[in-house]
Amino acid sequence: MSLRQSIDQAAKAVMLSDARDLPGLVALQDLLQIIMREAELRHVPTAASCSADAVELVEQIVLRQVADVELAFSRLTEAISRLDESTTEDGRCAVAPGAYTDARSSVDRDLIAAWVSSCETTLPELEHLAVGCEDVAHAGDALPDLKRRIHTFKGECGVLSLDRAQRLCHDTETYIEEELERGRFPVDAVLSLADWLRSLMAALAHDPCAAEPDDAFARTALHGDGEPSARVEAAEVQSVVVNETTDGDELIVLNFDAADDNLSDFVGEAKEHLANAESAVLQLEKSSADPEHVNVIFRAFHTIKGVAGFMNLVPVVRCAHAAECLLDRVRSGRRALDTTVLDLVLVSSDVLGQLIAGITGGPLPTRRAVEGLIARLEAASENIEVAKSSASEPPVSASVAKNDASTLMPPTEDALHPIPAATDPSARVTAMRRGDQTVKVSTMRLDSLVNEVGELVIAQLMVMQDPAISAVVDQRLQRNLSHLGKIVRDLQETSMSLRMVTLKATFQKMARLVRDVAHKAGKKVQLVVEGEDVELDRNVVEEIGDPLVHMIRNACDHGIECAADRRAVGKDETGTLTLRAFHSGGSIVIEVVDDGRGLNRERILKKCVERGLLDVSRNPADIPDAEVWNYVFLPGFSTAEKVTDISGRGVGMDVVRRNIEALRGNVEISSMPGEGSVFSMRLPLTMAIIDGMVVRVGTQRYVIPTLSIERSFRPVENDLTIVFGRGELVRVGEQHLAIHRLNRVFGVQEGVDDLFEGLLLVLESGKRRACVFVDEILGQQQVVIKTLGAREALRGVSGGAILGDGRVALIVDVGGLLEEAASHGHDRAERNGMQVHGKSSQGAQS
Repeated sequence: MSLRQSIDQAAKAVMLSDARDLPGLVALQDLLQIIMREAELRHVPTAASCSADAVELVEQIVLRQVADVELAFSRLTEAISRLDESTTEDGRCAVAPGAYTDARSSVDRDLIAAWVSSCETTLPELEHLAVGCEDVAHAGDALPDLKRRIHTFKGECGVLSLDRAQRLCHDTETYIEEELERGRFPVDAVLSLADWLRSLMAALAHDPCAAEPDDAFARTALHGDGEPSARVEAAEVQSVVVNETTDGDELIVLNFDAADDNLSDFVGEAKEHLANAESAVLQLEKSSADPEHVNVIFRAFHTIKGVAGFMNLVPVVRCAHAAECLLDRVRSGRRALDTTVLDLVLVSSDVLGQLIAGITGGPLPTRRAVEGLIARLEAASENIEVAKSSASEPPVSASVAKNDASTLMPPTEDALHPIPAATDPSARVTAMRRGDQTVKVSTMRLDSLVNEVGELVIAQLMVMQDPAISAVVDQRLQRNLSHLGKIVRDLQETSMSLRMVTLKATFQKMARLVRDVAHKAGKKVQLVVEGEDVELDRNVVEEIGDPLVHMIRNACDHGIECAADRRAVGKDETGTLTLRAFHSGGSIVIEVVDDGRGLNRERILKKCVERGLLDVSRNPADIPDAEVWNYVFLPGFSTAEKVTDISGRGVGMDVVRRNIEALRGNVEISSMPGEGSVFSMRLPLTMAIIDGMVVRVGTQRYVIPTLSIERSFRPVENDLTIVFGRGELVRVGEQHLAIHRLNRVFGVQEGVDDLFEGLLLVLESGKRRACVFVDEILGQQQVVIKTLGAREALRGVSGGAILGDGRVALIVDVGGLLEEAASHGHDRAERNGMQVHGKSSQGAQS
């Protein structure tokens, strides 16, 4: 083995070594001694000295003679790096920094892969330490720990012949010492180094022999020019005009590798970071006392910048970096946190959101919008006021107005106090915990897994209910089958839980929407969120965003009055909009509640008459409220006095009902004049599997969700009665409930007619309760929901299921069933009365 090969082998051993691996360390020590003797024979004194230092360090680690093992390994890595530089056996010549070299080609690919893998953990730790060191006086152990990390990076890069990376780490070390002498810590420089190392990792992960990325952008942070605020007098406000003569009307161009597997992960994570940042901004508007909200926003922009950097998304990097710099000034107390900063953060979030959406084919912002935003952010960092025109204004949130980019309310509140630095950064570093490990999985794979588990459930039921199996009396076989059934049920529940997500992210987006719409409409509205931890099927959550947007926009624009009108009627000038989620009868209910003026019944009826939707001969007083409110769901129906860019065209509520019903849900309205309105969406917990009670009607099978069933019983004669216009009723406790015969609801020409020969099931859906009559209950089981294709819109049915005996059963939509049955109850009243053995009565109370 040549000297060169021995050194490469030693470098690999150091990279993969561990303080607990004593045999490996002893083998490394033996190898280093061979290198030392070889260097002495070849008269290479520097190599001999470096290898001797390395031998001594390994011995100290093995004998536990070092106080800091991590520091010892850092010095060992540096010694190997010096050893590598001292050898000239292959006679290699100097090359351009970062270029592909023979030295790199000799480095083991496994060694590079191991280093890249380790950086996935060490780089986030480096960033965390950097943030903790910003307040030098309270940095504690975080500062020396950070220095060791950078020193280790430098040594490892030297071993891997990453010359440019090694020099950048070295220069960063030097700059840190220079800044510490001035009493401050250069957090931007360290974070820029981490970003650049990420881009290097990405390049090496793709090709171990790839050239090192250009480090010009990272080196800009190594040239500090003092306190920015020192160049601007505090009382003096300068003015910078954004250049409008550039070629700003052209759209931004993003250059990226569409085949990059990390791209979709970045898009999803970036959206989450932006949502968290927006939520933190809204919290800061309520209270500026918590510096952690500023840290959340800072970390969001910093993370987006770092990942976008090694994906070569330059516009994203520039926008995020400008916002990050502004927030860094706020965190360090060099810039006051006022409404200007908060508004700029939200606009930055909007522009970044557009840029990220452009990756997946969405519309990109113009160059003028991006450049204008960056100029405003840079000016705000130095407390310079930017004179901007509507042409340079970046677009506001698409949830407010897609075609109006200059209508955000100007800041009118007094400047808030600067955010104080966090009290004990070293404590934050010490308290850092490693949470549950997560693995990212494609949603297509997840859906496929859930479907396959569903098929497994069906197959298992078929085996259990097979006559050949049922006839077997072997107790051991029965125990094994029972155990198999338990495992399948557990697997089913686990797989279903994988698709369950909380409503928190969706509700957080609505908080931003309320703020923007309220500002645009000139109103004061506070959002109250309840039940954001309620879990729902991911597929359902993805579809309820648009309905929620429409309802909240309507509530802010039409429901809640302006401050003057609210004061005139004795209300608080700040309206309250409540977004609430809770479980009810096997479903999830999401309510949008406002304390505004309520729906105008007279105006709705007048509009119905004008459009020919209502018979003029009907007495308006006889029309129930529920029927009146339902008219607002008709396409194009609107009672708004004027059309705004927020709402008023009559297209929103139609979309709401259509989207909710497509999810096998329903939407209801209740309203009180002068008190407000409640819009309720009832949604299924999951779109895949439900627990159901299998019932028989004639030869047909139906599955009724168990969570909608209160009880089942066989009626007695004294409890039955008939009320004209309401049909058959049965007394349940102190209440009379309507009886709906399932065979007649679904038009089945078979089944038991005598109420005393079948069973009644008390069903509940929202505020509705009623009884359904069936022939018998066959049992309870979990079923996989199957779509019905062309019959998907069948009222009262939410899907189909394959039972254990191979039969196909319809899954009953309890809410739709009760609504459908109630709407036809009057027509069936007399016909049903012929089948009842009890007394007919027109005066029974319900």
